Amino acid sequence: MIDLIKKLTQAKGLYKLAGASSKQITLAQEKLSFKFPVDYHEFLKNFGAVSFGNCELLGIALSDSLNVVIATERERKLSAQFPLDMILIENYGYESLLALMDKNGTIYQWSPTSIKQIATSFSEYVLARLNEQ
Repeated sequence: MIDLIKKLTQAKGLYKLAGASSKQITLAQEKLSFKFPVDYHEFLKNFGAVSFGNCELLGIALSDSLNVVIATERERKLSAQFPLDMILIENYGYESLLALMDKNGTIYQWSPTSIKQIATSFSEYVLARLNEQ
């Protein structure tokens, strides 16, 4: 996890928000009925939410577009196919593709017509996104 935090901090063009408090994280988990995996929890404590290059990782933010609770709830309402046991961590912004995370931290590329596992953890996903930049 330290490696992820360090690499994110060094990302070119990084825009980051202030880290979230334990109370904010707990409230978000309660609203989503979803316990965040350890690496995502640590990400939230350190960054809140971030963007770099063409990547925007959702978290705890005042901005609706970067707020994991608001964005996940919006997608749940928009699509009857949205898996209720997952949360939205990134909206790719094209072809209705989203990056979703399950309670084990596994990341999936999802659209209303398909789902495919793309990373075994939030950390693995973020490091891959950093390598794309």
